[in-house]
Amino acid sequence: MPYTLAHPMFLLWSKRKFPKVSITAIIIASITPDFDILLRLTDTRIHIFQYNLKDIFLLILPISFGIWLYYELCLKKIIVPIFPFLTTEDYKIKDFGLVLLTMLLSILVHLFLDLISHWDAFSLSMMIGWNTGDPILTLLFYGYALYGNTILFSALGLFLMTKYINFKTLLKFRPNKNQSIYFILLFIFTSIFFSFKIFMAVKEHKYFIDILIINFTGALVFAFLTTPIFFFILQKSKLIHAQPST
Repeated sequence: MPYTLAHPMFLLWSKRKFPKVSITAIIIASITPDFDILLRLTDTRIHIFQYNLKDIFLLILPISFGIWLYYELCLKKIIVPIFPFLTTEDYKIKDFGLVLLTMLLSILVHLFLDLISHWDAFSLSMMIGWNTGDPILTLLFYGYALYGNTILFSALGLFLMTKYINFKTLLKFRPNKNQSIYFILLFIFTSIFFSFKIFMAVKEHKYFIDILIINFTGALVFAFLTTPIFFFILQKSKLIHAQPST
C-alpha cells in the first residue's frame, strides 16, 4: 500500500474546487483505514479491517467521524491558538452530511490505491520464473510486486503535496516559544510511543523496514492525538504561559 500519510494528498486538491470540503475530514478519513495496523502493538502488518461494505460503514467511517469530532470539538481549540495561521473550518450539524460524504470518498480512494498497489508477489515471481528461467528477472519482479507500486504512488502523493503546500512560506516559518515547546512535546511523545511499539514488534523481524515505517507512523498519529491535551494541561497548570502566536 502507499505510505499512509501520502493518501490525503490525492484529494486535498478538491478544496480549491470545492471550498466547503473539509480538509480535516479528508486527512482523517484517508488514514483511518490503516488505523488497525498503525495503532496496534503487535502483528502490525496484518489488517483487521476487511474493507467490505460492512466494515466501511460500521467501523472505518464511524471511527473517522469520531476522530473528526474529537479534533473539531477539542483539539482545534488548543492547536489553532498556538498556530493561528492554520486553516480553520467551522461546521454545523447541517454540514455533517457533506463531511460524511467527504470521508466516504476519502476512504474509497484509500482502498482503491491499496488495491492497485497490492500484487501477489509470489504468484507473479513464479510465473516469471517458470516462463523465463531467469532468477534475476524473477527476483526483480518479486521486488516490484512487493514495493514497486507502493513506492510509485507514495512518491506521487508526496509530489501532489508540493502542489498544495507552499514550501517557500513553510521554510520561512520561525517558531515562537510556545510553538517550540509544542514541537518538543510532539517529538517526545512520538519517541516514547515509537520506542514502546517497536519493542513490542521486535519479534516481527522478517519485514523490519515495513515494521519500522508502520510503527513510526503509528507513533506519530498517537502523538498528534495526545500532544495537544498534554500541552493544554501544562497551560492550565501555569507551567506554560499563554502568549500570542504569529
